[in-house]
Amino acid sequence: MTIQKYSLGNLEFDFDDLSGQILKVHDSSLDMTVIEFDAGHELEINKHALPLRLSDQDESKNADFPDPAWQCNLQGSSYSSAGAGWAFNVFRQVVVGSACKPTGNHLNAPNCLHIRYRLERKVMDKYDTDVPLFSNKRPMQVPLWLDTIGTLCAKTDWFGADTKMIAAHMPGAGPRSHVSLEEGAPDEVTEHLWNMFRRTHPGVQLIPGAIYTHPDGRWLWITAQRPTVGMHWDFNASSQKAQFEYHARLTPADVVHTPEVSLYWGTGGEAEMFARLNDAFIAYEEPPKWWWNTCWHWMNWWCHRENGIDDMADHAEYLHEKLGLTGFGLMLHDLRPGSWDCSASGLRPSPHLGGDEAIRRFGERVKSFGGKIFIWMPYLGLGEPSLDIRPDWVVRGEDGRPFETYGIGSFDLYQGLNFGHPEVQDYYLEWIKRYITEYQIDGIFWDCGGTPSPPDISSPETRSFQRFPSENMTAGYRFMEKVMLAGRSYSKDFFMWHEAFNADLPGMGYGSSKGDDGFIAKLNRYGKKRLVYRSKSTYDLYGGFPRIIPEQDSGFEKRPVSLETYKPVIEDKMNQWLVNFVKENGVRDAQWVANGVSYCAGHIVTDPADQPYEVTIPRWMTEAKKLVNVFTNESIKPSGENESGTTFILEGKAAYAVQQD
Repeated sequence: MTIQKYSLGNLEFDFDDLSGQILKVHDSSLDMTVIEFDAGHELEINKHALPLRLSDQDESKNADFPDPAWQCNLQGSSYSSAGAGWAFNVFRQVVVGSACKPTGNHLNAPNCLHIRYRLERKVMDKYDTDVPLFSNKRPMQVPLWLDTIGTLCAKTDWFGADTKMIAAHMPGAGPRSHVSLEEGAPDEVTEHLWNMFRRTHPGVQLIPGAIYTHPDGRWLWITAQRPTVGMHWDFNASSQKAQFEYHARLTPADVVHTPEVSLYWGTGGEAEMFARLNDAFIAYEEPPKWWWNTCWHWMNWWCHRENGIDDMADHAEYLHEKLGLTGFGLMLHDLRPGSWDCSASGLRPSPHLGGDEAIRRFGERVKSFGGKIFIWMPYLGLGEPSLDIRPDWVVRGEDGRPFETYGIGSFDLYQGLNFGHPEVQDYYLEWIKRYITEYQIDGIFWDCGGTPSPPDISSPETRSFQRFPSENMTAGYRFMEKVMLAGRSYSKDFFMWHEAFNADLPGMGYGSSKGDDGFIAKLNRYGKKRLVYRSKSTYDLYGGFPRIIPEQDSGFEKRPVSLETYKPVIEDKMNQWLVNFVKENGVRDAQWVANGVSYCAGHIVTDPADQPYEVTIPRWMTEAKKLVNVFTNESIKPSGENESGTTFILEGKAAYAVQQD
């Protein structure tokens, strides 16, 4: 092996001049080795190594590409039998960041590079082995079923023994095998990243991919944003392989493209890294301004009300009149009496709750006092029996069995839909338009919104809108882009949020109840975008999603729900203070102090707790000499302090004014 060196602006590349493998990337402007690979393979087909060689100048277009650091042609083949196999012509392109002048893509951040491939299955006219498998004969072409193309497959030791790895996969809730924040040595972190649910993207990866850091401030983030096909990561202590999925037969002369794998890096430590990660939320938009001054309460289908939606309207008016509440979530979908809570058979308002006319009345009554409304909507599909669902809307396996989107023993009762299907899109968009323009609904909560979907192996005759079954894995995210555009065209107040949390997921809010709020707090502290998320916090000022107690009427023990049920809610002094405080001050600038503790507009707000909080208020946030309980007027002196902050012992379910002198 001979190593060749090439440059792209401030980036220096080491190449194997036979295989064309990228061995090393060094940023001369930062004096930082971004990544260094062992000699090996950079591509895999169906998780088997695809050995490559740099095409000769006289047999390819490489004469047009004198610098293979930028783009080059490669060849690779595999022989599955004597005299039979398949082969690819591979075009590799590397695009670098805007600092790499004059060749940098000015769309990109300064310190980054992006690698993508075009693979053309070539007709094998001769053997490319040193000794032909059959003399003077052309190889036979064998069938090739393409499941995955793996990129970035060679091994590396990252930043050496002191490397720390971060896998931020923590939306919604679930077991550690599905969602968690993992930080530690790569071999310790990767042992928890085995489950395909959390390895799949798009899905539950709040930060797609993984991040690697060093104590001296170096950091590297490897990701693949907005892939055109579904993918998963093979995380290992010494590699992070991007496995792009296809699940289709590839015939000679067929061409397939991989989305780019992106590397971002720096030497500026935590602040620089979190600022870069915040910028990565390319599909996020801040909610309308009124959002920051609104507190919420959610009324559900399963909390029986004798007069359905009309009772919900009575309760909303009561909460506004007595408490000043203006934000209401509704769960009123078409649920059959024999179905369980989320198994919607259709998107229409339930006739069992009053149907179309009742939700019209609800919208009119809530809008009369300036209220805001969001509705629950299913992301994972619809339940059978259904008057709306059509057989070819459903995601299916090769055996024709529908994809069961809930693991509750419901078998084929709850079926995933292909959001790439034009009829599915039309069906959803028609109802969304009706809810916004006719029922005066402001927003949508997507139940399980953004969670992983499998490939759709339905009969190709019913899937003219997709080339590869794996396109269904990204269809939901692509459709959410359409919903955002449509919703805003119907109302300037439109918003939507999801149960999942992903940088690629179009929305104005997300969900994360794993309790790792400190990580998200750093995204908000160091970044330009104020991310909204429904955290595990009760009052949730720092999540930007303030709520009263109870957050939902499912918190009531007594059924049916009535005005009498709500009396303790309106008499709760903390609820009264919170609604008024949020209305006057807003929560856009609210910050996380500790789990369950927010700082906002000169006040510390604590969630209910069995034990007192020991809270350190950092000096960068505010100088706190003492705290004053807004209900009792009691002054709380610090229990300790140091250079970083001041510590207080605080009761739960309380609010404290910060005194700076």
